[in-house]
Amino acid sequence: PRTFLLKNLRYFYYNNKILVKRVICGPADWVNMDEDGTVYVYFFDNYTPGKLRVLKDAPGQTRAMLTTEESYTVKGVTSTYTTPYVLFTPADAQAQYAICSPITDSYGTLYFKNDSAHLMALSSTIESLTISKQPDKTAYKAGEVFDPTGMEITITYENGLTRTVPAERTMNGTAIRYAAWNEEPLKVSDGEEFLIRFAHSLYQDGADGAGTKVNSPAAVLKITVEPSMAGDLDGNGKRNAVDMQNLFTYLSTGVMEGALGGDEEAYRAAADVNGDGAVDILDYQALYTTIRAEEEAA
Repeated sequence: PRTFLLKNLRYFYYNNKILVKRVICGPADWVNMDEDGTVYVYFFDNYTPGKLRVLKDAPGQTRAMLTTEESYTVKGVTSTYTTPYVLFTPADAQAQYAICSPITDSYGTLYFKNDSAHLMALSSTIESLTISKQPDKTAYKAGEVFDPTGMEITITYENGLTRTVPAERTMNGTAIRYAAWNEEPLKVSDGEEFLIRFAHSLYQDGADGAGTKVNSPAAVLKITVEPSMAGDLDGNGKRNAVDMQNLFTYLSTGVMEGALGGDEEAYRAAADVNGDGAVDILDYQALYTTIRAEEEAA
């Protein structure tokens, strides 16, 4: 029997006509077909930027149904031609030659790579994100860093499908994040609105052409952030010589050093060691006395 290679063109003579067909699958390959017999074929240009194109084929179809108008200019003369529809155009560092056959999953996401060495995924647009499971820890002191352990998010695609994934998990020793959040030390104000986003939305072919930035939906996570304990200016839950140095710097220069440095209200609350409503040399003395007492008690 003859061997037909994928993407090859084959010519057949039938009923006094020459038929041209392209091989889209081989033995044991799966072809997903709509109930009406419609098939979508995805392929890449093996030329930078490596555009992903799609052909639609249906019973009785006599001409291309999904097309894109493109043009080129030679010696000042511009010519326009019709090509298979461009579904996605890699941009910037992802633009390169491509001979990869795309792979799809049950959510309609296409996975592929090209000579840029980037592994990419093109999904249906994400319409919304919700927090389907709260993280184990939701109460913090100012200066601590958010811990996503236990949190799960659910994303809803434009095609109507939903997917629930952990915010973060470890595979083969590598941490993989599906959600994104502010990784800076927490401020008291973060308790009012702490946003969780999908971590991997970059760009698409949109209104501004190739490379149109995707605005990833966000969900508000309810957490509480209380001021750090008095004297703990680096937010590590302890009072020590580092906190004394930070307080000395603040009193002498006004510079807020330590993890609480981005939150002036929380910083001054922690620096007011003696609780008299002012931050001055008396607080430095009180911090020294407190640290000595804690060391002796230990």
